[in-house]
Formats: sequence, structure tokens, C-alpha cells
Amino acid sequence: MALLLDAIALLLDAMALSLDAIALLLDAIALLLNTIALHVDTIALLLNTIALHVDAIALSTSKLWIITCKQYCSLLIQPRRTAIK
Repeated sequence: MALLLDAIALLLDAMALSLDAIALLLDAIALLLNTIALHVDTIALLLNTIALHVDAIALSTSKLWIITCKQYCSLLIQPRRTAIK
């Protein structure tokens, strides 16, 4: 009878160890998914940084275009001087 109880106790210990192993495996999967999520967030931040640089270039180009247009328009509006001979 004592051997039967010892066998049952060993079986229960083995089941507990199996459950612990399953819990550790699930924790490892969760860490892996968190790592993947962090990499996706990092890629998203990188793409946002690139987009901000593109926007900055576009704004500086449009600002340059506006300055050029203003200078051109001011040249058109200025009265022309006639050369006195």
C-alpha cells in the first residue's frame, strides 16, 4: 500500500513538473511575441523618422520655391527703367 501511495505521489510530482514546463514554455512564447512586437514598433519608428525627413525636405523645397516665386513676381512687378541716351 505504501508503494502505491509513493507511486501516486511520484505521478502527481511528474504532472506538476509537466505543468511547470508548460508554463515555462508559454512564458517563452510570450517573451518571443513581445520581442517581435518591439521589433515591429522599432521598424514603425524608423519609417516614421524617414517620413519626417521626407516631409522636412518637401517643406524646405516648397519654402525655396515660394521664395523663388516671390523674387520672380517682384521682378515682374517692378517698373522697368528705360535707358537714357
